[in-house]
Amino acid sequence: MLSSNFFSAPFHTMLRDHFLRVLDEIQRKHPIPTTKDDWLARRELLTNKLSEYLDPILELADRTSLNAEVTGVIGREGYRIENVLFESLPNLWVTASAYVPINEPCPVPGILCLHGHFLRGRYDSRHQAACIGLALRGYLVLSLDMVGFNERAFMSDFHSNTEYLLMSGVSMQAIDCLDNMRAIDYLCSRPDVDNKKIGCTGCSGGGNHTMYVAALDKRIKAAVPICSVERFVNYLGKGVSTCEQVPGIAAYADIPDICSLIAPRALLVISGTLDITFPIASVRQAVSRISDIYRLVGADQRFNAVEVYSGHDLNREMREIMYSWFDQWFTSGKSNNSCIEPNMLTESEHSTVLHVFKKEHLSQPRETISSLYYKLSQKLPLRTRPEKKELECSQEKMRQDIRKLFGWPKAPEILDIKKGDFEECQDYEMETSVYRSEKDIWIPTILFRRHRRQNQPPVIMYLSPRGKKVATELRHISLLLKRGFTVASIDYRGIGETTSSSGYEWAWASSVIIGLPIFGMRVWDIVCGIRYLCSREDIENRRLYLWGEGEAGLLSLFAAGLEGSVEGVIAERCLVSYKGKGKESFKGSLEVSRELVIPGILQHADVCDVISLIAPRYVLFANGISIEGNRIDKCRAEQCLKPAEETYVVGGASKSFEILVGSNDEVTKKVLELV
Repeated sequence: MLSSNFFSAPFHTMLRDHFLRVLDEIQRKHPIPTTKDDWLARRELLTNKLSEYLDPILELADRTSLNAEVTGVIGREGYRIENVLFESLPNLWVTASAYVPINEPCPVPGILCLHGHFLRGRYDSRHQAACIGLALRGYLVLSLDMVGFNERAFMSDFHSNTEYLLMSGVSMQAIDCLDNMRAIDYLCSRPDVDNKKIGCTGCSGGGNHTMYVAALDKRIKAAVPICSVERFVNYLGKGVSTCEQVPGIAAYADIPDICSLIAPRALLVISGTLDITFPIASVRQAVSRISDIYRLVGADQRFNAVEVYSGHDLNREMREIMYSWFDQWFTSGKSNNSCIEPNMLTESEHSTVLHVFKKEHLSQPRETISSLYYKLSQKLPLRTRPEKKELECSQEKMRQDIRKLFGWPKAPEILDIKKGDFEECQDYEMETSVYRSEKDIWIPTILFRRHRRQNQPPVIMYLSPRGKKVATELRHISLLLKRGFTVASIDYRGIGETTSSSGYEWAWASSVIIGLPIFGMRVWDIVCGIRYLCSREDIENRRLYLWGEGEAGLLSLFAAGLEGSVEGVIAERCLVSYKGKGKESFKGSLEVSRELVIPGILQHADVCDVISLIAPRYVLFANGISIEGNRIDKCRAEQCLKPAEETYVVGGASKSFEILVGSNDEVTKKVLELV
């Protein structure tokens, strides 16, 4: 039997090469400041953009009430540890420890010390050493748990599995930035802290957070990101943590731009020459750009970059360089010899000494990331059912909003359609081909049809996240062929023959940073495939249906909603709503596949709204799945999709929208009735 593949070998690099090209095209449009006035104008733009990104979460915050509480005090030689609990949002509790110097005249400088993605978070011995070392030098240091770590592990799973938050218009970077700003609020509220001498430092992910909070919060007078500064061109070449993503940031900034927002305040960048996570070549490019901005604003002496012969680490040499930098700006400078870190004892990484919550706290209401997502999603505007005369106008407005969210080009670009192999079997023929949906995106295609075609039934484009190969294996595809259907299937970008060698998580994160959701790119691939099939002169019947399973079911709904030439959709095992059933469903962490996450989608549409865009054309919604990952019954499906049903009623096409909960055979039977 003919292979379903078009290419002679897997095209694993296609997606990565595409993202790097798009990033280059986007970033070449960024203006390069040559004067101080140029930079000041650009700084205002960047600051406004970042502030807009924080606005949705800041709207929920009460910046006046921390409800801070010291839950325990531990005495140590030269310093004491105060375990601290405070709220960054109502019921969004932050656990932290303050390292307080003993016998120092108050007030003292305050340092926010942010841990990276160490397995033990702020309990990591290197991070503890940095906090203790600063405290012994006369600084009051606050170290907090990031969401998902240690006592905040109940909020999410190790700071991952929180991508779904982006659909509400908020990301983990915004929540972490708010936590860090509220931590500075706490430092400044203490009478023993000089609020005019606030610094911030962190390693790896903590360094990333240092960059963003220092860029946005001018109370920070000196910052030291460690093993975290580079350029996006390298950032896209690796896995990116959810908490480091600002959707669409690459469209207006690079990482050096974020760091440059700290100017003219003091900034030291520490890097490891052997760091494979943040390669030194990329670091040096970033440092050069930051240095140019500090020179433009006349603050050359307030910026420095130091390379340590080390890998990705927070070792003693790096810590001592950090101590020296803070001393330079906060204690009128001390001799270099005094920056030598003394030998010190840290708490065991598995000790309970740094634990903050007491038994009485565990019974209090506590927000998780999933409960916060539910709260945010319910605050988004409800769309009312339009009258019949307004229906078409309402649909077109939503289409425009979604196309803009996806960043689609104005017109399809189908280039270089190439035919592949052809084979005739007993009852049908099979051929492979490929088309380009963008200049560097190739979409392999397979098509089946019977030899003798009379009264030709519709064309079915079958879509699966498992790739087009699955169409050669499924029993219901064979049934369609026997009934005379023409069946096509494609590998939309990143699956099948073009599966990325870097993995889907990398591709998804890259698309978020670039600001062009990969979900929207895949819908575009399908739309171009629809137009390709409709352009073929050898396909007589122009009635084309999309049949998608899982993620591809949702892709099919969007494609049909945005492309009018589709006759109808069969969406099987598809997400029924981006919202949850109720707050009780959000006590733990949600397990939402990245394939389904479209940043900001709930500000424009839910699944029911997308189905409404297809009206009055046919939709069969079969065996829906909730955002909690569970198969739902028909009652729940009808409840979630009621707005879509109402739209079909308004359009006089109530029989064209069906909800089915049943077996695969029942779904296939419904499809066969399309003849």
